[in-house]
Amino acid sequence: AKEQGKIAIFLSLLDQRISTQIKIIEELESLIAKFMENILNQKLKIPNKIEGNFPAWKEITLKECSSIKSGLSSSQNEQKIGYKVTRIETISTRFIDINRIGYVNTRNDISEYKLNLGDILFSNINSVSHIGKTAIVTTDYDLYHGMNLLRIVPNQQIVIPLFLFYTLNSRKNLNYFKTICNKAVSQASINQADLGNFSFNIPSYLEQSKIAFFLSTMKNKILIEKDLLFNYQKQKQYLLKHLFI
Repeated sequence: AKEQGKIAIFLSLLDQRISTQIKIIEELESLIAKFMENILNQKLKIPNKIEGNFPAWKEITLKECSSIKSGLSSSQNEQKIGYKVTRIETISTRFIDINRIGYVNTRNDISEYKLNLGDILFSNINSVSHIGKTAIVTTDYDLYHGMNLLRIVPNQQIVIPLFLFYTLNSRKNLNYFKTICNKAVSQASINQADLGNFSFNIPSYLEQSKIAFFLSTMKNKILIEKDLLFNYQKQKQYLLKHLFI
């Protein structure tokens, strides 16, 4: 009984820590969203101490700096046999979730659908609220491009993939994608042509790299805090399990 009482007290303290951790993550996500908007709207400048001011930003369309591709249309199986392929839910958290993928068993050569580092997956067929969700490939999972997502392959001589990823994820552009999508009863969609004509402002290559590095540093901080939250939640589950034994 004494041990259970100690566990109950610790659980209460753990709940408070979990609540605080959630607030920390929410505040960081709000902060990075504001930074992204201000940087991409050129209200906030990344300093260039070596060469002085960066060149002016230029307007460009997505099709001018990348290729946009459809995914493999083969049927997927539930037996987890064959090639690993993406599904809509693979990028539902804006990261590649390797636990939420499909499998295609085929003897055909599908090497052209292999995802490479820097490729960006774009949710173009979904409910309106999820249209425009993206995830960038930062790890080689030996994963292939499946149905119901578009694959944006940046021309890395023009645009840094991370900069393009953050641009697509800005609030302004996410809202834009929701306005141009074709709305149906159960889902909405954006075709490749409309997505290719999407225009945005792009800085010099050096400024892109500095912006991408700055935003990635902040994103990594959020990932660390999320890992900490996950560990707290696991600890709580463990204690709850043993409290009632």
